[in-house]
Amino acid sequence: MRNFVPSNYKVKTYEIIVKPSQFMGYRSKGIIRSVFSTYVSTSSTVSLHAAEFQSTFEMHDLWYAFAKKESGTWNALNSSLWWFSGGLKTSKYLAWYTHYTIFILESEDPSSLYPVKDQIQNFMSVFGGANN
Repeated sequence: MRNFVPSNYKVKTYEIIVKPSQFMGYRSKGIIRSVFSTYVSTSSTVSLHAAEFQSTFEMHDLWYAFAKKESGTWNALNSSLWWFSGGLKTSKYLAWYTHYTIFILESEDPSSLYPVKDQIQNFMSVFGGANN
């Protein structure tokens, strides 16, 4: 993710944390590394929070806690089911998971989240995973 910059944005901040004890305020011993980036354009600011986990069990545990807090128990249960592909949208977050990684985009302008998500997914498919 170090080389990822969405179109029409500039990198304001970028931080990699190796072996963090928490992610988005949630504690987990299974986090390998996390990334926090802030991207700015003339019209919006988007923050990316991403974390890679040692196992899907630990990832799903943190995902459920985040989804429950942000959108309630029912949505947390539904977003954890395999056919939802780990997708969650709230008024300021667009979040998803894939394999061992959680991605959370945050912005006060929700319309800017989907284009950045699409660019992240394209970047990840071209460059082969969350380790980039």
